[in-house]
Amino acid sequence: MFWKRRTEKSQYTPKKPDIIADSVFHTNVLGYLLETTSTEERPEILDLGRLSLTNIEFFAERGFRVYVER
Repeated sequence: MFWKRRTEKSQYTPKKPDIIADSVFHTNVLGYLLETTSTEERPEILDLGRLSLTNIEFFAERGFRVYVER
Protein backbone atom coordinates (compact mmCIF):
# COMPACT_ATOMS: atom_id res chain seq x y z
CA MET A 1 0.00 0.00 0.00
CA PHE A 2 1.30 3.45 -0.84
CA TRP A 3 0.65 6.51 1.29
CA LYS A 4 0.41 10.05 -0.02
CA ARG A 5 2.69 12.55 1.65
CA ARG A 6 0.68 15.35 3.24
CA THR A 7 1.87 18.89 2.75
CA GLU A 8 -0.13 20.64 5.45
CA LYS A 9 0.76 20.43 9.14
CA SER A 10 -1.37 18.28 11.40
CA GLN A 11 -2.75 19.40 14.76
CA TYR A 12 -1.60 16.04 16.17
CA THR A 13 0.99 16.14 18.92
CA PRO A 14 2.13 12.78 20.27
CA LYS A 15 1.79 12.30 24.01
CA LYS A 16 3.79 10.08 26.26
CA PRO A 17 1.64 6.93 26.77
CA ASP A 18 0.08 6.36 30.17
CA ILE A 19 1.00 3.01 31.69
CA ILE A 20 -2.11 1.23 32.96
CA ALA A 21 -0.61 -2.23 33.39
CA ASP A 22 2.75 -3.77 32.54
CA SER A 23 1.93 -4.09 28.84
CA VAL A 24 -1.05 -1.80 28.21
CA PHE A 25 -0.57 1.65 26.72
CA HIS A 26 -3.07 4.31 25.70
CA THR A 27 -2.20 6.36 22.62
CA ASN A 28 -3.84 8.86 20.28
CA VAL A 29 -2.82 7.01 17.13
CA LEU A 30 -6.38 6.11 16.13
CA GLY A 31 -7.45 9.74 16.41
CA TYR A 32 -4.46 10.77 14.30
CA LEU A 33 -5.31 8.14 11.66
CA LEU A 34 -8.94 9.28 11.43
CA GLU A 35 -7.88 12.95 11.31
CA THR A 36 -5.34 12.47 8.54
CA THR A 37 -7.65 10.35 6.39
CA SER A 38 -10.75 12.53 6.85
CA THR A 39 -10.06 14.43 3.62
CA GLU A 40 -9.67 11.25 1.54
CA GLU A 41 -12.66 10.28 -0.61
CA ARG A 42 -12.35 6.54 0.07
CA PRO A 43 -9.40 5.79 2.39
CA GLU A 44 -7.90 2.31 2.32
CA ILE A 45 -6.48 0.32 5.19
CA LEU A 46 -4.61 -2.97 5.30
CA ASP A 47 -5.22 -5.12 8.38
CA LEU A 48 -2.21 -7.36 9.06
CA GLY A 49 -2.95 -9.84 11.79
CA ARG A 50 -5.70 -11.96 13.18
CA LEU A 51 -9.04 -11.34 11.55
CA SER A 52 -11.21 -9.13 13.74
CA LEU A 53 -14.76 -8.44 12.61
CA THR A 54 -14.96 -5.56 15.09
CA ASN A 55 -11.98 -3.82 13.45
CA ILE A 56 -13.34 -4.36 9.96
CA GLU A 57 -16.80 -3.05 10.91
CA PHE A 58 -15.30 -0.01 12.68
CA PHE A 59 -13.36 1.13 9.61
CA ALA A 60 -15.99 0.07 7.04
CA GLU A 61 -18.65 2.14 8.84
CA ARG A 62 -16.38 5.17 8.47
CA GLY A 63 -16.06 4.69 4.72
CA PHE A 64 -12.71 2.87 4.60
CA ARG A 65 -11.99 0.19 2.04
CA VAL A 66 -10.55 -2.59 4.22
CA TYR A 67 -8.08 -5.24 3.01
CA VAL A 68 -7.11 -8.19 5.21
CA GLU A 69 -3.87 -10.11 4.87
CA ARG A 70 -3.11 -13.10 7.08
